[in-house]
Amino acid sequence: SLQTPQGHEIHPILKINYDAVFVFALTKEYQVVLLKQYFVSALTAHFTVIAGSVDKDKTPLEIATAELLEEAGGVAEEMISLGSIVARKWDVGNHHFFLAKGVMLSRPQSLDESEDIQVEVVSLDRFKKMLADNEIHDSGGVVCSYKALEYLKI
Repeated sequence: SLQTPQGHEIHPILKINYDAVFVFALTKEYQVVLLKQYFVSALTAHFTVIAGSVDKDKTPLEIATAELLEEAGGVAEEMISLGSIVARKWDVGNHHFFLAKGVMLSRPQSLDESEDIQVEVVSLDRFKKMLADNEIHDSGGVVCSYKALEYLKI
């Protein structure tokens, strides 16, 4: 059990998660690199940004750089941290957000056996419409996208 700041005793069910990274990838031409992959939780495929779990022996930046390469075959000229937040109220773990600028899709994907990921590159205008129309479904990807657009002032 836990005690709240107000002195109430509660018995929460906490979910222990690894930290996660989310990467908003932007090419030199200001096109957005998206992934379309199967979401077990929804039993359908959805668009998302690049993402992955943080291994305890690597930094979030190292994982973000590796996930960009593995999932999209991309290499960025610059990786910018957009900050971190607590994942959810009853989860232990943080979400770390990055903007990858000057992304070049020059390498083959290197997917895990369980991953089924297609890469799509869309215009910034098309992406903004997808975001507004809720076509980006995971919460971490949505937060990362809005943080990146705010950072870029576009």
